[in-house]
Amino acid sequence: MRHPFVAYSKPSLDPNDRAKGTVKEESTMWKHFGYCLIAVATLVTPASADLIGYWNFDSQDLVETSGYQAAGVHDGEAYGTVNYTTDTANGLNGYALNLTGGDNAVLVKGSNRMIDGSANDGVTNNPDYVDTFDAHINSTQQLTVALWVKGWPASYWQPCVSKKGEDDYGYQLRRYDFTDNATFTVRGTPGTDDPQGGIDVNDGEWHHLVGVWDGVNGNRYLYVDGVLDTAGSITDGSDNGTMNAATDEYLVFGARDSDGGIGSFSQVMLDDIRIYDEAISESQVRELAGVPEPATWLLLLVGGVALVAYKGLGRRK
Repeated sequence: MRHPFVAYSKPSLDPNDRAKGTVKEESTMWKHFGYCLIAVATLVTPASADLIGYWNFDSQDLVETSGYQAAGVHDGEAYGTVNYTTDTANGLNGYALNLTGGDNAVLVKGSNRMIDGSANDGVTNNPDYVDTFDAHINSTQQLTVALWVKGWPASYWQPCVSKKGEDDYGYQLRRYDFTDNATFTVRGTPGTDDPQGGIDVNDGEWHHLVGVWDGVNGNRYLYVDGVLDTAGSITDGSDNGTMNAATDEYLVFGARDSDGGIGSFSQVMLDDIRIYDEAISESQVRELAGVPEPATWLLLLVGGVALVAYKGLGRRK
């Protein structure tokens, strides 16, 4: 419960709030009117990662709104039938993406070096290709994929978000085999391609999944609902270097571009898909998942009266 005499402000990873990749957090003010006391504490947060791809579906469209590239460069295009639903994650407003009921997916424009992706003959280049999700990622050697998912891929290894992630190229945030666990697949690094998570997510509810790859420090993390899934993470520094970029293929939501076309349709609902070019921190993951930080308490003793204030993290809506 929030204290009635405390005014709160919230940090944000919303692309509309970021200024050159900085998480903005305003001052937090504590007021105790009985003693006419005002105590102000400025909360400092580190610079955030660059949000290089963001699709929130709230306008019932597939527009990419991070602002990292020019408008329209990485908008989505429907494959099959794409619907929207007001059944959104964890009380978020607006709409979510509904890919259930068939071979439905979203292909991200400008993400495929080859026209038609893996269905191409390997000769015809895409003039609209931009390497945002390939060479740019390898230039930072860091990547974060975050999303909300409801339902669970109907068959083994089907993805929520993929940039191929097969045949030793690309990455995927997806179902691990036939299990109820997730995995963050990264190809071409020294670490295990598909570390199996240990947290069950197949219960018909919305879940927040985050895959973080830190090739600089050699770690890879899987988070479920703001909690580190240690079984699905690599924390010994062995996953360093660069990945093998899947430049020819589309970035895809709800399916995979591999082996000559779009397939492995997961038939799930997705919301608030984000891609960062850095390894975001655990506290930032918790913010995106709407999970409060471990309590930060401030105790002010004034005239023998104690005022206790709780500071927690916020989210985009």
